[in-house]
Amino acid sequence: DVQFDAEGTRAFVITDDGISVIDLADAVEAGPSIVAPVDVASGPGVDPLDTEVNVTASGEFAVIRETDSADVRVIGLPPEQAGVSATITLPASPSDLDLASTGLAAYAVLKDTSQLAILDLSSGLPTASDLTLVDIDGETVGSMVLSPTGDQAVLFTNASSVERLTVVDFLDVPEVRSFSLQKSIRSLGYDPTAASLIVTHAKSFGSPQENGISFDEFIDRSFGYSIVDIETGFDKLQITGADPGAFQFSTTTPRAYVLVDGGDAPSALAQTHIIELDTGVVRLQNMSSPPETVGVLPEAGMAFVNQRHALGRVSFIDVVTDAMRTVTGFDLNSRIVD
Repeated sequence: DVQFDAEGTRAFVITDDGISVIDLADAVEAGPSIVAPVDVASGPGVDPLDTEVNVTASGEFAVIRETDSADVRVIGLPPEQAGVSATITLPASPSDLDLASTGLAAYAVLKDTSQLAILDLSSGLPTASDLTLVDIDGETVGSMVLSPTGDQAVLFTNASSVERLTVVDFLDVPEVRSFSLQKSIRSLGYDPTAASLIVTHAKSFGSPQENGISFDEFIDRSFGYSIVDIETGFDKLQITGADPGAFQFSTTTPRAYVLVDGGDAPSALAQTHIIELDTGVVRLQNMSSPPETVGVLPEAGMAFVNQRHALGRVSFIDVVTDAMRTVTGFDLNSRIVD
């Protein structure tokens, strides 16, 4: 992996041997050089593929977890403290590890004990006194997503059919709220204001059109996603005719875009769902080809949807008016081989 500090002045090249810290300005001015890595392995024989390495936004520390280990290690990266480390033992092995955008805290989800571990990094290398454990009583959690503002997180599981999520507000005393959903979770993401979530759902086995099933079974067997209000926990479920895939938010207007890709058959469903986050209104925009990726160009005020097409096809959607125009054929030269 390659990670960068928040200022963009240093690159952290993560290899099997450790972390090489590269001063980007120096690399440009001085030319090629060998940068010895900072060793991050806990001991001999540790498989690098079982090691997750995260560098804080300040570039001061690397926070490391290993598969099936309850230890979280924090290792210094600047030259004056390179390799200096602290090990914090948690009540259980973390199933997910994330860093605050400020670089001042690390968060570990403890699935086996239904807890969130918060490790304060603001005072340097942490000690046991810098660890706070937040109980998520009665909930099954294994993953987390931090809010854009960093003062909140959503915890959930996609390893089993659990139709709930938990919001943790990082106050002086962390506050925990849990909400029920209508379907189990596959993935989720915050809108830029941290006021709402898009949750894509898992689908249960079986056809939703089968005779004799209950309404709950119909919901569980259908594809869909939800718009969830963080403050109240209210969720609006949107059933889709095919699997909802990538989604993206506008940063300038309360809009979200969810792609629905039914495959490559001529009659397959191909749609972009345009969501008004402030009203909950969803408009279905049919696409000429299966949609693959979606993004937003804030300065242009446009969302773009790239589609699978032999000649290349992309559609641009105005984030205010929802007007769409499509360009086809920009990839024509990719078919010329000689």
